[in-house]
Amino acid sequence: MKRMKKWMTYGLTLLFVLAMPILTYASARGVTRGQLISTAFITATDEGNGTVGVSAELYCHEGMRKIKISLALQQWENNRWKTVDTQDFEWLAEDYPDEDLFMALVSYEVPRQKRAANYRVRGDFYAYAKGSSASESKTAYTSDLFIE
Repeated sequence: MKRMKKWMTYGLTLLFVLAMPILTYASARGVTRGQLISTAFITATDEGNGTVGVSAELYCHEGMRKIKISLALQQWENNRWKTVDTQDFEWLAEDYPDEDLFMALVSYEVPRQKRAANYRVRGDFYAYAKGSSASESKTAYTSDLFIE
């Protein structure tokens, strides 16, 4: 089971790497290089029929005690960004005793969004070091994505 999770994680990472150049309605941004966090990416895509695809990846320099990703889908309305969906994800090293927890990725869809509107995703990324109280956080936003 653990081996299957590991290969699924590698497979999803490879899928993201290969699929990123061909996503036509994608909006992606990333932040890089901290003490604990190496790179963080977030992506928003128009999946059609008012559905927004959201994905995020976090890579750390070394194995962490805990990784957390908080994502907020926001819609531009009345001259301000309004949060229309939030999702929080957490990974603990104790759940992966045979591996280092140095990366996390997530992908999901948010259906039934208003069409003819602009959206973006705010990503808050958190990494908590093993064996110390050190932690680091990064925030990133996608560029605007117009849903037809």
